[in-house]
Amino acid sequence: MPLGVNFTDNGISIDTPTAHAKGGEGGGGGQGGGQGGGPEASSSSGHGPNNGHGATSSGLGRGNAGHASQTARDHAAPHSAVGTAAAFGAAREATNEAKADLAAAQAVEDAALEAAVKDPTPSIADALADLLGID
Repeated sequence: MPLGVNFTDNGISIDTPTAHAKGGEGGGGGQGGGQGGGPEASSSSGHGPNNGHGATSSGLGRGNAGHASQTARDHAAPHSAVGTAAAFGAAREATNEAKADLAAAQAVEDAALEAAVKDPTPSIADALADLLGID
């Protein structure tokens, strides 16, 4: 279930799906593949302490859950690390869309101003808006 972003008179709300765990025996038995190392450790894959992302990764903290698959993000509990990272992603996408919409609206306003007045400057735009009773 994808995330939903809703714009209301009271602000923005983000609907996140809720994951429901199914019963199981929990036979994980995982074998961690970490290959520790100090600050001098390196990796030929570009992943590891010397890849230049250590400070960013550390600063991300729970945000490192952004590495989760789309399926994991779609099914994450809202307050889990993956769920909150997914909610941020949805909010960022909504912000980017709103910025694009604002830029388009500003272009329309600018074109209308140029058609309406002799000297289309910000102060003239404000004067015309005042005459029209618009904030």
